[in-house]
Amino acid sequence: MRRFLVGFLAILGGITLAVLVGAGVFAWWLIGRLQSPATPIATETVLRIDLAGADADHASPVAAAFGAERLGVRELILTLDRAARDPKVVGVIVDLGADPPSLALAQELAPAIAKLRAAGKRTVAHADTFDVGSRGAYLLATAFEQVWLQPAGDVPAMGVALERPFLSRLLTTLGVVPALAERQEHKGGIDLFTGTTISPALRQSLGSLVEDLHTQSLGAIAEGRRLPLERVAALFAQAPLTAEAARAAGLIDRIGYRDQAEAEVRGSASIMDLEDYAASLPAPTGRKIAVIAAAGPVVRSNGGGIGSLSGEEATFAADRIADAFAAASADPDVRGILFRIDSPGGSYVASDTIARAVVRARQRGKPVVVSMASVAASGGYFAALEADRIVALPGTLTGSVGVYGGKFVIGPALDKLGVTVERIAAGDLDPGQDPLREFSPQGRAQLEASLDRVYADFTARVGRARKLEGAALDAATRGRVFTGLRARDVGLVDVIGGYEVALAELRRLADLPADQPLVLVDFPAAKPPLEQLFQLLERFGGIATWLHRIEVAFRPGVRLDLPVVVR
Repeated sequence: MRRFLVGFLAILGGITLAVLVGAGVFAWWLIGRLQSPATPIATETVLRIDLAGADADHASPVAAAFGAERLGVRELILTLDRAARDPKVVGVIVDLGADPPSLALAQELAPAIAKLRAAGKRTVAHADTFDVGSRGAYLLATAFEQVWLQPAGDVPAMGVALERPFLSRLLTTLGVVPALAERQEHKGGIDLFTGTTISPALRQSLGSLVEDLHTQSLGAIAEGRRLPLERVAALFAQAPLTAEAARAAGLIDRIGYRDQAEAEVRGSASIMDLEDYAASLPAPTGRKIAVIAAAGPVVRSNGGGIGSLSGEEATFAADRIADAFAAASADPDVRGILFRIDSPGGSYVASDTIARAVVRARQRGKPVVVSMASVAASGGYFAALEADRIVALPGTLTGSVGVYGGKFVIGPALDKLGVTVERIAAGDLDPGQDPLREFSPQGRAQLEASLDRVYADFTARVGRARKLEGAALDAATRGRVFTGLRARDVGLVDVIGGYEVALAELRRLADLPADQPLVLVDFPAAKPPLEQLFQLLERFGGIATWLHRIEVAFRPGVRLDLPVVVR
């Protein structure tokens, strides 16, 4: 026992020493960064764009702790806007091979690149190759004046695929019984566990979704490369295309290496990383706009979970979002609230709490505009529907107005393993909370009644907020998933665009002139990097809590998630 204690204390001491040394090194680095003056910008400067980590609004605590300062999508948009108006900036170049952007990021950045081109800046995109599945990379490349491709690279097919695994046979083998139900036929929340193929109704809905995304992709390429749509479709039917074939077809402009492309766009100008350029700019002044960014599953409380192991808080936690709206509403300098959503859904109760926070902010005189990222569906859409205006990207996945719930019965699986469980209880228990036994008739009736109530509430609120009724409301709901473009057509979305369009909507609602400078302020405020580092270290000790939350996630409950994977 003594040897065990000595060994344990030695290990604990070593871990403590490592943490202290790491914190010391980080603090030394941070002080050095704070004391380093911003790099001055030359009279003629070309900006080098790095898209690593740009799909997120903020860099992760781990990246920040080790100096990997990356611009999130919002910072990218705003910095490129400043560059378009800066006479010292003569061009930009982006490397699209190493960390290809998502479709959502490509659609966000394309208008910013168009603005640079309209301002007379040189714009060059380079890739070593456009990998299979990197549709966003080539779509973004077509927004640039010149597209370069390495000699060994190629341009792949640009199709869209949707994949759904079906686990029912596996669950049967394991002895797990999915006791689930959903509303309505297009929701697709339970067939992964209960079926072996896609139902006809869901196949029609999801088929329309992928066709829409594919049409958007081909249309953007045709517009960017100034080619007929039919010609683009025919070219990609022959893909993959070598660099030579792609240049001959007009899909790229030049064949060469990154250093050659950089030399071409640079000329006699200096070159500067976009992050350094952003750091060199003076702090903006103007009217204050609160930005509340929420990503990931909608949960009730910011108590950690899987994301906590990376040091990240649950950004779409109802308590966090409600507090942020309350703080922004109470700030007399805040003229409006930009609510950025990137979520497939989650808890019905949490979504309801957030929707109420949006209502209260509007009642206090703060206009609220939602900006949807790659996905804002189901519970994510529920949280958005009370805003003054909803702005979505063309390829945003949204809608999925539906609900599913139930439980997984593991009693037969335990029996196969030779495990018996006895219960001693007092008082009445919810029959739906027992994972060892299937629903009784009473329990099944309670589940069905709960789903009916939630679906009726969800659709009624969509109808009121979006002014839909009858057949129009039915066409927009029943679990259907839409792209942003299609969601606008059915009345679930107001305007198509990204951050800049959302800010223009806020200007209008807040009665601010188009040339009025804006200052975007995060609510809640980002924590200092050192505090984030210590939070990360602290959370590595919470694995037991994390495992407990996995167990909680499998308990029965009503969920509004969107179980769709598109690539």
